[in-house]
Amino acid sequence: MSLEFCQLFMIWISSYSLCKRKHLKQAEQLFGEVKNCLSLSAETYSFLTSGWGKIDDSDKARKMLVAMNEQGCPVDLLAYYNLLGALCKVVRVDEAKRVLHDMLLKRVEPDAFII
Repeated sequence: MSLEFCQLFMIWISSYSLCKRKHLKQAEQLFGEVKNCLSLSAETYSFLTSGWGKIDDSDKARKMLVAMNEQGCPVDLLAYYNLLGALCKVVRVDEAKRVLHDMLLKRVEPDAFII
Protein backbone atom coordinates (compact mmCIF):
# COMPACT_ATOMS: atom_id res chain seq x y z
CA MET A 1 0.00 0.00 0.00
CA SER A 2 1.20 3.47 -0.80
CA LEU A 3 1.66 6.18 1.80
CA GLU A 4 -0.95 8.36 0.05
CA PHE A 5 -3.51 5.54 0.22
CA CYS A 6 -2.88 5.12 3.96
CA GLN A 7 -3.20 8.85 4.52
CA LEU A 8 -6.43 9.01 2.54
CA PHE A 9 -7.83 6.06 4.45
CA MET A 10 -7.07 7.70 7.81
CA ILE A 11 -8.60 11.00 6.66
CA TRP A 12 -11.66 9.13 5.40
CA ILE A 13 -12.11 7.32 8.73
CA SER A 14 -11.48 10.49 10.74
CA SER A 15 -13.90 12.54 8.63
CA TYR A 16 -16.58 9.90 8.85
CA SER A 17 -16.20 9.56 12.63
CA LEU A 18 -16.24 13.30 13.25
CA CYS A 19 -19.28 13.86 11.02
CA LYS A 20 -21.15 10.91 12.51
CA ARG A 21 -20.68 12.44 15.98
CA LYS A 22 -21.70 15.89 14.64
CA HIS A 23 -18.23 17.39 15.25
CA LEU A 24 -18.43 19.29 11.99
CA LYS A 25 -16.11 22.14 12.90
CA GLN A 26 -13.30 19.66 13.61
CA ALA A 27 -14.09 17.66 10.47
CA GLU A 28 -14.08 20.82 8.39
CA GLN A 29 -10.74 21.85 9.92
CA LEU A 30 -9.21 18.46 9.07
CA PHE A 31 -10.69 18.69 5.60
CA GLY A 32 -9.26 22.18 5.08
CA GLU A 33 -5.79 21.09 6.14
CA VAL A 34 -5.56 18.20 3.69
CA LYS A 35 -7.68 19.12 0.69
CA ASN A 36 -4.83 20.85 -1.14
CA CYS A 37 -2.31 18.12 -0.32
CA LEU A 38 -4.26 15.00 -1.27
CA SER A 39 -6.90 14.09 -3.81
CA LEU A 40 -10.04 13.63 -1.74
CA SER A 41 -12.83 11.39 -2.92
CA ALA A 42 -16.47 12.27 -3.47
CA GLU A 43 -17.26 10.15 -0.40
CA THR A 44 -15.11 12.38 1.80
CA TYR A 45 -16.95 15.48 0.60
CA SER A 46 -20.25 13.66 1.05
CA PHE A 47 -19.48 12.95 4.72
CA LEU A 48 -19.30 16.67 5.34
CA THR A 49 -22.35 17.41 3.19
CA SER A 50 -24.32 14.85 5.16
CA GLY A 51 -23.03 16.14 8.50
CA TRP A 52 -23.96 19.74 7.78
CA GLY A 53 -27.40 18.57 6.71
CA LYS A 54 -27.88 16.68 9.96
CA ILE A 55 -27.35 19.86 11.96
CA ASP A 56 -29.62 21.88 9.64
CA ASP A 57 -26.88 23.93 7.97
CA SER A 58 -27.82 23.60 4.31
CA ASP A 59 -25.62 26.58 3.35
CA LYS A 60 -22.49 24.73 4.48
CA ALA A 61 -23.77 21.57 2.80
CA ARG A 62 -24.06 23.51 -0.45
CA LYS A 63 -20.52 24.87 -0.01
CA MET A 64 -19.26 21.29 -0.02
CA LEU A 65 -20.59 20.84 -3.55
CA VAL A 66 -18.87 24.06 -4.60
CA ALA A 67 -15.64 22.80 -3.00
CA MET A 68 -15.97 19.52 -4.88
CA ASN A 69 -16.20 21.38 -8.19
CA GLU A 70 -13.27 23.64 -7.29
CA GLN A 71 -11.10 20.62 -6.48
CA GLY A 72 -12.08 18.85 -9.70
CA CYS A 73 -14.00 16.15 -7.87
CA PRO A 74 -17.20 15.17 -9.69
CA VAL A 75 -20.35 15.79 -7.70
CA ASP A 76 -21.99 12.40 -7.40
CA LEU A 77 -25.46 11.19 -6.55
CA LEU A 78 -24.65 10.82 -2.84
CA ALA A 79 -23.52 14.45 -2.57
CA TYR A 80 -26.69 15.65 -4.30
CA TYR A 81 -28.80 13.35 -2.13
CA ASN A 82 -27.25 14.79 1.04
CA LEU A 83 -27.73 18.38 -0.12
CA LEU A 84 -31.34 17.77 -1.19
CA GLY A 85 -32.04 16.17 2.19
CA ALA A 86 -30.50 19.13 4.01
CA LEU A 87 -32.56 21.62 1.99
CA CYS A 88 -35.82 19.75 2.45
CA LYS A 89 -35.17 19.33 6.18
CA VAL A 90 -35.14 23.11 6.62
CA VAL A 91 -38.07 23.53 4.17
CA ARG A 92 -36.13 25.20 1.37
CA VAL A 93 -38.12 23.34 -1.25
CA ASP A 94 -37.70 25.85 -4.08
CA GLU A 95 -33.94 25.72 -3.68
CA ALA A 96 -34.09 21.90 -3.57
CA LYS A 97 -35.97 21.97 -6.88
CA ARG A 98 -33.21 24.12 -8.41
CA VAL A 99 -30.56 21.70 -7.13
CA LEU A 100 -32.48 18.76 -8.58
CA HIS A 101 -32.73 20.58 -11.92
CA ASP A 102 -28.96 21.29 -11.82
CA MET A 103 -28.32 17.64 -11.02
CA LEU A 104 -30.33 16.53 -14.04
CA LEU A 105 -28.55 19.05 -16.30
CA LYS A 106 -25.23 17.54 -15.21
CA ARG A 107 -26.60 14.11 -16.14
CA VAL A 108 -26.52 12.72 -12.61
CA GLU A 109 -29.39 10.24 -12.66
CA PRO A 110 -31.64 10.23 -9.57
CA ASP A 111 -32.52 6.97 -7.89
CA ALA A 112 -35.70 5.89 -6.11
CA PHE A 113 -34.75 7.77 -2.94
CA ILE A 114 -34.51 11.12 -4.71
CA ILE A 115 -37.55 10.75 -6.93
